[in-house]
Amino acid sequence: MNFPSVACLLFLSAASPHATETQPEAQASARPAISGKTGTTSFTTALPPFALRCAWLWPFRKDSDKRQGAAPGPQPAIQGKTWEACMAEAREKLGQGGGYACTGKALDNFIRAFSRDEQEGLRLQPGKARPSFCSSAVYGALLLALELWNSGRGKNGLDGNAWQTLAPRKAPDGTGAWGCANANGPGLAVLIHKLGAGHSFTEWEKARSGDIMKLWWTEAVGAKERGHLTIYLSQTENSLTFWSSNQSNPGGTPGYGTKTIPKSTVKHVLFTRITRPEAFANAPHIGTDPWLGSLLKKNATMEEALRRCGLTPSPSTKTIQP
Repeated sequence: MNFPSVACLLFLSAASPHATETQPEAQASARPAISGKTGTTSFTTALPPFALRCAWLWPFRKDSDKRQGAAPGPQPAIQGKTWEACMAEAREKLGQGGGYACTGKALDNFIRAFSRDEQEGLRLQPGKARPSFCSSAVYGALLLALELWNSGRGKNGLDGNAWQTLAPRKAPDGTGAWGCANANGPGLAVLIHKLGAGHSFTEWEKARSGDIMKLWWTEAVGAKERGHLTIYLSQTENSLTFWSSNQSNPGGTPGYGTKTIPKSTVKHVLFTRITRPEAFANAPHIGTDPWLGSLLKKNATMEEALRRCGLTPSPSTKTIQP
């Protein structure tokens, strides 16, 4: 067979079909995660088995295509940013102050601050998300960070169904992404566990800046709890620094801001770290979590709360002390 015939055969073969304060401050098993699409397809990997036997004749093959079994290179950073950097930029975009209120009007403002963008997903206008409360602040920062992470990823990013499901709306506690995140107890931690987007832990020494942190000021978990949803920043032996929407901040301005408190005021703590932002694509499958919804009227134990986040409580976790 001459060279033009081989080239023609290769061409025909390749084209075939074979080929989501009270200060103290007020406040299901995981589905398989959907991984982001990564890697590239080389010329030879696109060919059917028969054509591969003659592919060495192809004069325009790249050197990288000639390496049998070459693994794809490491994926680039998220536009040069880590997830922690996206979270830090999100906090900056939300600004400072703006007022603190756990009211229906504050929730309405939070919902209206979001708009749909066909290309970029959800768009948050930070100036409209005021006054704020702790869960709106943390969830808003989370969605802003997700928007930064998703920017420029095209088909490898979240689709319209995921963004629509993640958007805050008026919903009972435990219903949908926002209903879970806004619930009493470990609401946001349970949501992230169900999505497969990260993991929770209780050890102070493991905490890193940008981790989501739920604090309880009393032993109660659920209907009678007094707690605060925050983003962890740093700690010393006796103090804890976090970001959230607070009833008071240094300088006396309520709303978005950084605050430092004594660790001795914390009775329980739960950290949650986002490790797989792409798993927020699972948001349309979240549905309703009746246990989170029930925490409006009943209390739960910390052991049960930890189990709902995918943790196995030990006897020492009955009361989590700093």
